[in-house]
Amino acid sequence: MKRYSVTTLFILLTSIFLLTGCGKDPALESYRDAMHTFYEDMMTRTEAIDQIDPAAETAVSDYLAELDELDALFVTLAELEVPKEFSSAEELADEASENMSQAVALYHNAYEGEFDPYTDEAARAYYERAMKRVEYIGDILSGKIPEDANITIITEEETDSFEE
Repeated sequence: MKRYSVTTLFILLTSIFLLTGCGKDPALESYRDAMHTFYEDMMTRTEAIDQIDPAAETAVSDYLAELDELDALFVTLAELEVPKEFSSAEELADEASENMSQAVALYHNAYEGEFDPYTDEAARAYYERAMKRVEYIGDILSGKIPEDANITIITEEETDSFEE
């Protein structure tokens, strides 16, 4: 995983904890705690992946095992009860989990048996999409609007006009 992504996620999720930690709403507190746990566990997994010696005899199995653990974390992220204040993060969490699951399945295909560089490249693309969605969640939870050409922002006023 790229270091700038980990640093960005750290800053964003730290902001989340500062912003949501001020209230006493139990749903927000529970979500804050769950996101903190997710973030810490994700950092542990990505650091473990970074520490794998590619020359080691067990490198491939270690790598795939860590990715399986990371996938399980993303499944947990998608299952979190998201407070209504951050409802837009719920779909992103689902997408992040789906992308990570697809990435891990492709990594298994790429590394089990004869190495397939094309499948590895596809897996990396899904992995990056999953991490990007976690970054978007961090933006949303810290009150920032994610900046990306592929994002459409719909304001509350716009959704009110849809209901009329």
